[in-house]
Amino acid sequence: MIPNRFKTLAEIAAVFAVFFLFGAWKTPDVNETHYIGKAINYWNPDWIPGDPFLESRDAHWTFYFVFGWLSFFCSPTAMAWIGRIAAWTLLAWSWQRLSFALIPVRWAAIPTALALAYYIEAFNMAGEWLIGGIEGKSLAYPFVFFALAAILRNQWNRAGIFLGIACALHVLVGGWATLIAGVLFFTEKLKSLTQVHRARRVSKGENVPSLAYATGSVNLSRLHFSADTVKFPWIGLIIGGLLALCGLIPVLMLNAGVSPEVISQAHKFYLGRLPHHLVPYLIKDSLMLRFVLLTIIWIVLCRRTDCQRHRIFNGFIWGTLGIAAIGMMLAYSLRGNPDLSASLLRFYWFRLSDIAIPMGVAIGSVGMVLKTADGRRQTAEVSLSKILGMIALVAAIYFASTYLCFGYFKMWLPDATLHTSPLWVLRPDATIPWAMTLLICWGLFYFVHRARGVSQDRADTSLAYAAGSVNVIALFYIAIAFYAPLTALPHYANLRTHAAYCRSEPVGPQGKRADAEWIDMCHWIKENTARDAKFWIPREGYTFKWHAQRSDIGVWKNIPQDAESIVQWQRSMDELFRYKNDEGENVVDRLLTSLLNSKTEEEIAALQQKYGFEYILCAQSYEMPSHATLEMVYENDVFCLYRVLP
Repeated sequence: MIPNRFKTLAEIAAVFAVFFLFGAWKTPDVNETHYIGKAINYWNPDWIPGDPFLESRDAHWTFYFVFGWLSFFCSPTAMAWIGRIAAWTLLAWSWQRLSFALIPVRWAAIPTALALAYYIEAFNMAGEWLIGGIEGKSLAYPFVFFALAAILRNQWNRAGIFLGIACALHVLVGGWATLIAGVLFFTEKLKSLTQVHRARRVSKGENVPSLAYATGSVNLSRLHFSADTVKFPWIGLIIGGLLALCGLIPVLMLNAGVSPEVISQAHKFYLGRLPHHLVPYLIKDSLMLRFVLLTIIWIVLCRRTDCQRHRIFNGFIWGTLGIAAIGMMLAYSLRGNPDLSASLLRFYWFRLSDIAIPMGVAIGSVGMVLKTADGRRQTAEVSLSKILGMIALVAAIYFASTYLCFGYFKMWLPDATLHTSPLWVLRPDATIPWAMTLLICWGLFYFVHRARGVSQDRADTSLAYAAGSVNVIALFYIAIAFYAPLTALPHYANLRTHAAYCRSEPVGPQGKRADAEWIDMCHWIKENTARDAKFWIPREGYTFKWHAQRSDIGVWKNIPQDAESIVQWQRSMDELFRYKNDEGENVVDRLLTSLLNSKTEEEIAALQQKYGFEYILCAQSYEMPSHATLEMVYENDVFCLYRVLP
């Protein structure tokens, strides 16, 4: 007999494996160069001396302090994998606790984790992610899950401490979750006090309007929140608040002593840099549509749950949607006031909803499967012909939805995998037709079998048969829901773990991947240039510091956090990567070659004097720069390196 503790550990390990398959991108992943570089610089300022991004003010002290000391013993790549394993372990542990609090069935956390990973990947609206590289929010989200599991168990002090840790690691993730948790606490406290008050009136023989209380069916000992459990969680508030200050104080200090004009300008630059996260009317319609479809699916599922823990859990999700709705209203109502809009929208109003809706669908789907399967044991069988008919109906709806989306409306063009994979295999880019199919099937199955149940009841036929039909329909419905995650898992696992692919490396001319050539150039620079040398590199080369361990004067990804540095960063982006082409239009050159050809030697010298770079790294082209002040020192098939002569 295996002890329950070992079963729990095995379940957590299986959830970890699911997260590994979804998040094991080749290092460095998105934001890892940003966070790990700053963490190393926090402990060792001489790691890459003179780099403007690394020397800008720090916004995530807790993460840098907890994580950066590993740089004394590990390479950045080793640090990334240690951080990922730690984050995924915490995430698997916290998700198992949260899943078990809502679905107290052994091994149920595995399918919920699979569904969670897929739905976040395929249905996010504002680009939020949960499983990937190591950064502050990778460690903050597990503590939000720990806190939510504690809330469901009525452990508010523990929840407050967990939320404080989440705030310390990432102030926005933890802050929004804390706000929703506070609303939940006062809501549940009010309900519990009302229950106790009504129960006491019943015990005194008073007439209470509610039927349950009027019949005397309330048991004080069974109240979820008794008089002893509604006390304010002072311990959690104090400890959690002190921990949260570790994340809040650095953010408040970022712009200390900076003029309001600079701060306002920085906010607008920040909003312009991250519109896909912050500005809803600039988010693609297809992303908005698939998120709305998933939200409708969650609403359908949450209406089938009535227990108190699920109600509290759904209340948390409604809270995230409420925050997103406020963000939507602010965005659209303030379009004519760019200063105020930028100052308010920078708080990532849509971050938690991108995670919470997939959470709700994952938990709701598995819960519905288990509930239906349990009821199916005592009901009659359904003929194979009806099941085959349902399969044919689902296939017809899916093919029709696919044609309408891709063929008729052309609202969302699929990628190349649509033409290389069999049409009946659901790919990650087919989320909108899949969601539409799921909703249409739900509506058809619900109304058809509700009508059948009524007619069979009137004819005094077997109610067990009607119940069995509905249960099989529900099981089939959920089978459709899980078809997408199961078929997507091999695709994601192959994409992440393929050794030759890294999504953070820049691309070469004509958009072709050039990972090997980029790394070769960076390694040559690391071995053949001075440690304090500065480089002007392509706009998308944000892994340059990771591989070459040399300073660059600015790239698009590495936007600082403090206002003064943001303003300077924006000016450098305009000066270093924008130029006027032959037609007089302002264009951006991500690879520098055309831009260098458009500038005179005097203009390059002026930029060198302002930014202090000694080398220029650009892409190969049929027309390379011919300036007398540029000396080529190294080249490969894609990139070339110039030394700027005095």
